[in-house]
Amino acid sequence: MVRGCAGEEVDPVSHLSLRDLEREPVRPALPGLGEGARCSRSNLNIKNELQKELVDALRARDRNRSDVVRQITTEVARAMKAPGFEGDEDDALYQKTIGNYAKKMTKALADYDRLGQSDSDPAAKLRFEVDYLGRWLPKALSEEEIVALVDEAVQAVGAMDMKGMGQVMGHLKKGHPDLDGAIASRLVKARLSGG
Repeated sequence: MVRGCAGEEVDPVSHLSLRDLEREPVRPALPGLGEGARCSRSNLNIKNELQKELVDALRARDRNRSDVVRQITTEVARAMKAPGFEGDEDDALYQKTIGNYAKKMTKALADYDRLGQSDSDPAAKLRFEVDYLGRWLPKALSEEEIVALVDEAVQAVGAMDMKGMGQVMGHLKKGHPDLDGAIASRLVKARLSGG
C-alpha cells in the first residue's frame, strides 16, 4: 500500500483508499497519483468521479461511456506530459481538458452536420460524448448574458465603431477567459456596426 493525498493508505493500482476498496473491490485500470504526487483531498473530485464512472461503465458494459472516460484520462496525461506544463493534477486541469476535448468534438459534429451525416453512428457517439462531458463543465453563459458583457466592455473601452473591436474582445477575454469567442465576436460585431 502507498499513502494517498490525505495520508490514508491507498491501493497502488486503483488509488482507492482501503475503505473504498472494502466497498468497491474492482480495480480500474487508470493511471493514479502514486507517492509524492502533489494533490489535496478536495482538488481531485473530477478525477475520482471519472474513476467511479469507468468502474460503473465497465460493469454495465457501456462502451460509449468507458471510451470517453478513458479518452479524457489520456488527454489529461498528455497535457501533464506536454513541454512547459507546470501545474497540478487538479479539477481545474480536468475541466480545461474536458472543455478542450468537448470543443473539438463539437467542431467535428458541425463537420458531420455540414456533410449531411448527422445521423451516422460516429456523429451519434460524438453527440453522446459532448452531452456526457457537459456535467463537468461550468455552465455556459446565455446569449443574453453575453450581450450584457459585450455592452459593458464596449462602454469600458469606449469603442464607437469596428476599429475598437480588438480592444473590446481583449477586454472580454481578460475578464472572462472561458467565454465562447465565436458568440462574443458575433455580438461585438453586431453591437459596433449598429446592428
